[in-house]
Amino acid sequence: MLTIYTDESRLVGKEIKQRIDSLFNGRITESDIDNTAAQLIKRIDGSEYKNGVVKTSVGNTVLQNLSTGCKAAILIYKFPDEIFSTRECGNNAILEIIQLHEGNVLIYDKPFNEIDPMLPVDCIVKPRDGLNYTCTCWPELWRYWEGGWPEDGIPDKR
Repeated sequence: MLTIYTDESRLVGKEIKQRIDSLFNGRITESDIDNTAAQLIKRIDGSEYKNGVVKTSVGNTVLQNLSTGCKAAILIYKFPDEIFSTRECGNNAILEIIQLHEGNVLIYDKPFNEIDPMLPVDCIVKPRDGLNYTCTCWPELWRYWEGGWPEDGIPDKR
């Protein structure tokens, strides 16, 4: 399950991976790009990945030229036990990241979602209040970020 931290105070003593471009360029190679990573490239950057080549609307390029948000999503997917910051990510990448099934991510601001009002998520949110909240759809996540929690929301004190 994806774990979303909304405040660094819950991460004292833990390493938060930042400088996404450098991390990606040093850790991800063509052999790491499986079907899921290729789908992230398509959904976030609108590019096709095939045989080591990223095909964009303006020509071919390499993995190192993907957007920082796309790189972050792939790192979160490939290294689910590490905690990654989304400070450098665009909204479109964050909307894809919150749909990942595994990983740990620090998201500072609520993403804006005008694409799918029932965007599926399966995550635990760990805000500053010290509780853990399980979210299974966008409305639950949205209400949390708006300062409230749905009456049927279940705080989980794990």
